Amino acid sequence: MKKKGYIKRIFALASAAALLLSLAACGKEQQEEIPQGFLYVPEFMDLTVKEGEQNISNPVLRGGDLYYSSHFWNEETQESSQKFYRRNLETGETVELPLDLTIEGADYVYPTNGLSFDQENNMISLLNASITDEEGNYSQKYFLLKFDPEGKELLREDITEALKLEDSDNGYVQNAVIDNEGRLYVHVSGSGIRSGNAFVIVLDKDAKLLAKIDTGSEWVNSMGVTADGKVLITRHGSGVGMECVELDLAQKAMGTVHSGMPSSYNSGALTPAPEGGLLVNDGSKLWKYDLETGTAEEILIWTDCDINGSYIQMIQPLEDGRIAVYSENWSNGNNSKEIAFLTKKEASEIPQKKIITLATMYSDQNIQEAVVNFNKQNDTYKVRIVTYYDDATEWSENKYQDAVTAMNNAITSSNCPDIIDLAYGNVDTYVSKGLLADLSPYLESSSVKREDFVETVLNAYTFDNRLVCIPTGFSISTIIGRTSQLGDRTSWTIKDIMEFAAQYPKAKLFDYSSKDSMLNTCLQYSSESFIDYSTGKCSFDSQDFVDILEFANTFEAETEWDREGESLPKQISDGKILLSSINIWEITEMQMHSQMFNEPITFIGYPTVDGSGGNRINGRNCYAITTKSANSEGAWAFIESMLQYEEVSESGGNSYLPVRKDMLEETFTLAMKENGSYDENGEIMLDEDGNPMIWPKVTWGYDDWECEIYAATPEQIQALRDLIDSSVAATNNNQTIMSIIQEESQAFFEGQRSAQEVADVIQSRVQTYVSENS
Repeated sequence: MKKKGYIKRIFALASAAALLLSLAACGKEQQEEIPQGFLYVPEFMDLTVKEGEQNISNPVLRGGDLYYSSHFWNEETQESSQKFYRRNLETGETVELPLDLTIEGADYVYPTNGLSFDQENNMISLLNASITDEEGNYSQKYFLLKFDPEGKELLREDITEALKLEDSDNGYVQNAVIDNEGRLYVHVSGSGIRSGNAFVIVLDKDAKLLAKIDTGSEWVNSMGVTADGKVLITRHGSGVGMECVELDLAQKAMGTVHSGMPSSYNSGALTPAPEGGLLVNDGSKLWKYDLETGTAEEILIWTDCDINGSYIQMIQPLEDGRIAVYSENWSNGNNSKEIAFLTKKEASEIPQKKIITLATMYSDQNIQEAVVNFNKQNDTYKVRIVTYYDDATEWSENKYQDAVTAMNNAITSSNCPDIIDLAYGNVDTYVSKGLLADLSPYLESSSVKREDFVETVLNAYTFDNRLVCIPTGFSISTIIGRTSQLGDRTSWTIKDIMEFAAQYPKAKLFDYSSKDSMLNTCLQYSSESFIDYSTGKCSFDSQDFVDILEFANTFEAETEWDREGESLPKQISDGKILLSSINIWEITEMQMHSQMFNEPITFIGYPTVDGSGGNRINGRNCYAITTKSANSEGAWAFIESMLQYEEVSESGGNSYLPVRKDMLEETFTLAMKENGSYDENGEIMLDEDGNPMIWPKVTWGYDDWECEIYAATPEQIQALRDLIDSSVAATNNNQTIMSIIQEESQAFFEGQRSAQEVADVIQSRVQTYVSENS
């Protein structure tokens, strides 16, 4: 039986920020109103591990005690071990639990989950043991251990055979839970299983096998037990959100399916709600899901509680009505950990801040972190994220563009947001309508100055002498090829790329060179050349556009991937592929592609109609202040907070190039530093043969090609500097217009109409769209 459901939106009572949106209307003065309803007020406890303390993994909260596991490495014995601890959150006292987790003959042992507790408060741990026998054969075994509340061992059982799956050497444990009768449910998957099915293995209190329940081939996201004892798994449903499936032990099969559950951000254990149902974290909000009705009620927005929903590892309702939330931030280099206790209070009792609304499509980890950091530190303003793309609604072909349209409508309304994310809209349109404020006056009185930033990036976001955005970082989209074939140009026209392709008829232009892909490549930064937003006039019926259609039509209808063929790097290295489109966000990316071509390369960029720069700057965290914002000072305070100093990772792995000059220079310095062993004088040490002790920073490998990346050379750094200097702003293509072009161009590609006839149809449809949306 399958119960249908839907997600019910409830905004008014759960969060104060939603209540206060009416107080932050654009172009209006703040209203003095008494907020109504409830909100959740956080009280934070810092659990960040200090030197000499144990790390926290797999946390479980019981009463006032936090139970967790820690990993240890013994330098003397060169052995690793796991231990469990109990920390009293009121006193901070931490004690090691006297649990024997050793497995005889094991090389390494680790708990697959944190401690579980049965109805008698016994502690249960499922251990994975890696074992190498005397002949060097490697195997994995699973053991079930049970201890009483004082740590006395009650059970130690090898359950490897019970967890084995047909046609699989080893079962891989994904999740495990204890039901209200003390039975253990273990979700197991493995390679080589017929049709990819996974199973839930059920063991009784004495570790005896009770059932193997086939959960099918659909990926199981999480597992848990409700307050009334139902054991559930979740998986992606055929409709909106997730499906929650009851496990029927009596029938040894999956039972009732409940639809309409919000998508859970973190896989793992489900959290039972105090009065039935489940608590679900979707990464930005906390929901209460009702299994019986298939509805979900919004409880709170995480950033309103100064919590990043992407970092949450544990949610646990407490008997006194509070909600405990444990989170870990691995992105700041400090691996900070904290637990927040959320108390529901009358909104009127809480001191309020002025609300700054930030409009974007999605609420991701990065923006949540910036908002939480700002909200914690600023006593006057509070940023609230407003998203327009809703994962909880049913997908449609126009869903994304409809969301963009809704955001654009909000921006042009009288109740517009204070800050908008430029990653999803058309900046030219916003500028032509006078929607974006000039940030230059704010810089003049700020702690950060214009000269602190890479001028090329600022120029990319300057329109009619108005600086509309200062991103925190950037990457560069470009097309590269051999200098011996392209020369040292940094731009080219559509006609140039046509002539270049004709010079090398036996080689592929790109890896995937189909009609549609080449049309997209030529229009990547040229579609706006056929629209004058200042006048609202289009010119898709011009000869320039007809030439693009005819050029795209010279390629194959589709490009199939040859699984058995040569890899992309090998084909590029051998000259079988001429060009590669790349996005450079760190120096090693540029170094790798240089090795692919195996000779000097030219960053020629994307072709454009007029031959203007095709190397394009893509900003990270591109936020602009609207001209009608009533809280422009607060909006600038938020943007300014994102431009403060950050650390540059010495190990690399940054997803962008810093826009601050000092940080970019530090990035270059670290890129030229060898990865090796240094002495006390900062010099590279030599091995016993007198060779420098250096190693690759990054290694990329394919079956037929491999490259190792070492320290960047001064010449490579200069090449990147030159590339940055030659780059201009990237623009976002209007997805509705691109869909019209792709749809109508098929008639020409399939021989049903001429290129000019198709261009005329596209001109008519796009002109109508632009006129209606100007």
